[in-house]
This record gives sequence, C-alpha cells and structure tokens, in this order.
Amino acid sequence: MLKGYEEISDGDAAGYHAATSDTDVLCREGSLMGRIFATKDILQSQQDPRQLKRSLNLFDLISYGIGATIGAGIFVLTGVAAAERAGPALCLSILFDGLACIFSALCYAEFASSIPSSGSAYTYTYVSLGEFPAWMIGWALVIEYVLGAATVARGWSGYLVSFLADIGLGLPENFLLVPITDSIEIDGLAAAIVIILTTVVISGTKKTANINSIVTFASLIVVLFVIFAGIPFVTPTNWTDSFAPFGIAGIFGGSATMFFAFIGFDSVANLSEEVKHAKRDIPLGIILSLVICTCLYFCVALIITGMVPYYQIDPMAPLSAGFSSVGMDWAGIIISLGAFAGLTTTIITLLGAIPRTVFAMGRDGLVPQQFSKVNSWTHTPIWAITFCGSVAFILALLLDIELLGELVSFGTLFAFTLVCFGVVTVRFRPNLDIPGVTRMEARIAGILVAYVLTIIIATFAFLFNLPVYVKVVLSVLPLCPLAFLIYMPRHGFVDYNQFANNEKFRVPLMPLIPVLGLAANTVMIL
Repeated sequence: MLKGYEEISDGDAAGYHAATSDTDVLCREGSLMGRIFATKDILQSQQDPRQLKRSLNLFDLISYGIGATIGAGIFVLTGVAAAERAGPALCLSILFDGLACIFSALCYAEFASSIPSSGSAYTYTYVSLGEFPAWMIGWALVIEYVLGAATVARGWSGYLVSFLADIGLGLPENFLLVPITDSIEIDGLAAAIVIILTTVVISGTKKTANINSIVTFASLIVVLFVIFAGIPFVTPTNWTDSFAPFGIAGIFGGSATMFFAFIGFDSVANLSEEVKHAKRDIPLGIILSLVICTCLYFCVALIITGMVPYYQIDPMAPLSAGFSSVGMDWAGIIISLGAFAGLTTTIITLLGAIPRTVFAMGRDGLVPQQFSKVNSWTHTPIWAITFCGSVAFILALLLDIELLGELVSFGTLFAFTLVCFGVVTVRFRPNLDIPGVTRMEARIAGILVAYVLTIIIATFAFLFNLPVYVKVVLSVLPLCPLAFLIYMPRHGFVDYNQFANNEKFRVPLMPLIPVLGLAANTVMIL
C-alpha cells in the first residue's frame, strides 16, 4: 500500500523482515473499512503518463513561499494584531506561529521529498490515511482556497481604488462596484484581476514563476524599506511600558490573527511535481521560505510597535500611518505599492496551487478525468486551472470580503493535522503491499478519531457559559490522545525508517515533532 515510499538496503533486510513478521491485518481489502482507508500506490502514480513538466528550481520555490506568506498580512494584519490583540508582544505571537508551523512544515517536507507529486496535503493523506480522508481534505482545501483567492481579489480591488484616490486619481464611487441588493455588490475590478492572473497561470508554470518572482521581489524591497527606514524612529519605551497589555490570552489571540499569513509553504508543496530536483529542493524551499517570512514578520512587528504606541496604531493602515506620525507621509505611497504587490502574489499562488490538487484528484479518479489532462503546449492542467479560476471569478464578482478568514484558517489547520498524523502512519508501518488495514493503522485511526472528537467537544465547550476550570480541562483534553503517539516505539511499534538507506529528508525526533505539530494545531483551533 505504500509501495515505493521506502527502499530497504540488503544489509538491513534481515532486521526489516524480523520487524515486519508479526504484522496483523484487521480489515481485508474487500471490506468496508478496507475500501474507505485504501491507500495510494506511489509508484503507480509516478508512472502515470499524465505528468506535469519539471521546470522549477529552488529560487522559484522560495519566491512562491514568500509571495504566498507575506502577502497583505505583513502590511495590514500586523496592525490589527498589535492594536487589538497582543500589543508589543506581537513579536512573541509571530514566533509562536513560526514555531507552530515549522513542526507541520517538517512533516510536509518529508512527504514532499518522498512523494514529489501534485496535490500536497491531499496526496499525502491519500498515501498515509486512505481515500476517504484524502477526498475530504482535498475538497476542503479546494473550496476554501478558491474562496480565499476571491476574498483577496476583493481586497486587491479595494486597495487599488484607495491607492488611486491617495495619489489624486480617484475613481467614481460606483466605478466597477455595482450594488445589486443590500448585501451583494458586483466588483468588476476583482473579477478582472482573477481573469488576468488565471490566464497567467495557464500560460505555463515557469512563466508564472518568473512573474511571481518579480512581483515578490518588489514586495520584499518595500518590506526591507519599512524595517531599515523605521529603525531610527523606534522608541524603546513603546515596548517596555506595556509589553503585553492583553496578557497571555492576547499573545495567543495575536497568533490566531496572524496564523493564516504563515501557510504559504502548502503552496510550495503543491508544486512538487514541477520541480527539477524535488527531493532536495522542496524541503529546502518549504523550510527556508517559512524561516525568512517569520524573520520578516518579527522585524516588522518590532518596528511598528516601536514607532507608535500600540494603542495609537491604525489597524487599517498601520505602516502608512506609522510613518506619517514621524513626518514621512511620502512613505505611504511606497508601502501601498508593496501591499498591492503582496496581494497580487497571494492571488497568483492560490490560483496556481489549488488546481494542482484538483489535477491530482482527477488523476486518481475522485473527480472527472477531464481535470487531469495536461496541455501539450503550456504543460499545465488547463482544465483544472480554468475550473478553479472560473469559480474564483464568480465569487470575486459577488462575495463579501469579510466572510472567510477563519474558515480558511480552520481548513488549513485540519490539513496540517492530517499530514502530521500521516507522517507518523507511514513511519510506523511496514513497507509491504499488505491488502487491508493493519492493527497499527487501526490504532492510529482510533487516535485520530479521538483527537477530532475531543477538538469538537472542547470547541463547543467555549460556546456555553461553563465554569473556567471545566473549560481548562476540556482545552487540555485534545492533547491526551496525542500522548500515546510519543510512546509508540515502546508499545511494540517499529519505526521502519530505521531500515531505510536513502537520501530523502526525514522528520527528526519521530514521533515527537509531529505530536508537537498536532499540539500547536490544537491550540490554534481552540
């Protein structure tokens, strides 16, 4: 069932077969459980003639990761989180987000190194946990990220109109924004940018990567300008007088606000099938882009909370207002251009990554096969891109911008959770084509079910007026099923990776790192 995930050297064969001799099959291949949790054959997928062209390098991947991560978050969300959530302690919130994401990112890196195929969390879940969980997470990510692309397009439209007004080129009030009902307005500008960028994505992966790199570079220049131009205006007392005015709850509230800005590495993993040296470059691209973006967010948070007292930060335009407060009104134009570039790269990465998931699902037969067709000229999944772009176009035309942040974050956390569970599954299972579900897999599935149920219970507990001690107990409850994973090597389960002899990236400290990732995801969900 995981044929091709590991290659066992001859010298380790004796130990490997000794470790796998007691494998117990609970559910046979033809049973209902066996069908629901039927896993994907990696070799068969990699030998499929419907493959995307490998044209990307490490620089392209880092640009994609940075472009998807800094986006508008660094220009807007930092102000919201600092003014209303964490204050100067926002830097700690960002460090927590970076640390929480690095655990999941390491799990993504192991899968991407071993399975250089499109689909990201969908493919990894199919390989490790089975068809039904993969089908669920695949559609969850497609729907939520398409909605996310539409929402960002709406923000892009509003930002452009505001920017033009700031430089004296104001548009008429109803220009490209036509009210239909009290709650629905047609935004022609948002729909237009979706069409343009969908066309860019269709034109070819390398062409899209080049355009994305140029726009990302422009955005990075603006971020570096903010950091170095703001240093002379930092007043340390703005940090020390009230470092964490909202307490620990505010620090975690700031983390929750900023979290969605840190999930760009999922877009990098989605491009695995189009990378020339995927086994080496994908793990590096995921980890380096996350580290770079964490450092940038950390520095910007220090600058904005050092230039302006947290209670005076403008949540809507924190950086522009901050520089205006020190007499640098002209800096607002530069910052607006950076935010505009950041929004553009976010739309590009979303519209480019999600069709790869639809393409992978089409290749596996979980959606119509038409979506798995690759254009012979552009070498892109043109039908999958057109489908996702069309849906995003309709939503951008009609959707209200305030609907989707928490929904997308929750779906992403769900994907991170399944990937962390999945990497444990593939590391603690035999590399044999066993027809059915083994006892170990059934136990891990039981842990996953228990984890999800406790998350649901803990979430609903916060909706009712329960005593504080009850809420604390229920908050800790989801961590209990994870404790068993740490003791798996002591309970008769063997890490079969110890018998592997290859150069693929592997998560260190197994299973501690995935468990820490699951714990961090739990905190962010609650």
